[in-house]
Amino acid sequence: MNTNLSKEQLIYPNKLFYITKATLFQFVFLILSFIVFFNADDGFSYDYQYYTLYIKQISESSIVALNNNRFGLYVNLEYSTGGIELGFVLLIKLISFFFESPETIYGICATLSLYLKSRVMFFFKIKWGWVLPILLYSIILLESNALRSGISLSFFLLSIQFFSQKKYFLIPFCWLISLSLHLQAFYFVFLFFVFIIISYFDLLNKRWFLILSIIASLSSGMLISKFLQISGSDKLITYALKGSESGGFNVVSLLSLITLLWVSLLNIKNISRKALPVIDRSLYSGLVLLSLSTLSIYIFLTSVAVIGDRLWQWGFIIFCFTYFGFFQRKNFILSKWLVLSCLLVNLVNITIRYPLSNFLYPILPYINLSNSLN
Repeated sequence: MNTNLSKEQLIYPNKLFYITKATLFQFVFLILSFIVFFNADDGFSYDYQYYTLYIKQISESSIVALNNNRFGLYVNLEYSTGGIELGFVLLIKLISFFFESPETIYGICATLSLYLKSRVMFFFKIKWGWVLPILLYSIILLESNALRSGISLSFFLLSIQFFSQKKYFLIPFCWLISLSLHLQAFYFVFLFFVFIIISYFDLLNKRWFLILSIIASLSSGMLISKFLQISGSDKLITYALKGSESGGFNVVSLLSLITLLWVSLLNIKNISRKALPVIDRSLYSGLVLLSLSTLSIYIFLTSVAVIGDRLWQWGFIIFCFTYFGFFQRKNFILSKWLVLSCLLVNLVNITIRYPLSNFLYPILPYINLSNSLN
């Protein structure tokens, strides 16, 4: 039994096992989430009906038929634009051997994604009061609308936990799964790999290098723009052709920029004080820089439509997870409320102002978000 837990944290202490408040919250939240996903209809979110169709087609198709529709690392399915990642197809096919209902399979995949996210956040001792809004933000954007992306992000976050635990041999395994589930994981895996190399030389604990890294992160939008111009990826071209009303300078992006810059500047000051262990300081700095680069792309790359938006969705979740898992231990009240305000504004934006899912129904009114498939 973990003797480091206080009596207040233990709901059911026992010599053989124990139940913490975090464990109970996780269990209840995951059960309720599965019930919501299982009982969803076509109007649940913009992409739910497409995913249930993908799942049905994968479940009913033989492995040979799916392989015949494969091109590279993608499988061509009806209503899919640019194909579906092979890793997701294999995951669905595996689950379909045990369950037939597309809604059940969707619920299992979404709940698995949320379990991994909550597992990582509780490992970093983030309080459930902070975990809840982060998970809700993820659910509305990812698990409800971009399931592949949501699961992919969960495995990427798991690789961060393994890095903190120094279980380096498990990191490539998580990266491989993440990459097989969604293309955009490449950006985060690549930068995190660079971060691991840099952290080996302890450069992120040098103030001058951290300042240069912040400038580079803010300038990353232009670099990604050049990359997209020379890239021949059909998947990237498909994303670039999609329309998106988000991105650019708006209330959400400006508040996010102020918050990340403020936290980054505090981090520079914090480095000199060595307030966190070396591995934590390096990990924290690297993840904040990664998030800052995605915000730069979100703001400046409006010409590439949803690419910046989708990168920032990951970046913001990673930033919130990183901040509440590391920096908030120092009790900087202003930065804590800035991050919380930013998170709440983003939540209001995707649940009330521009509703993207009915996950919170009946707390919020139901809005039919189904699309015509004709």
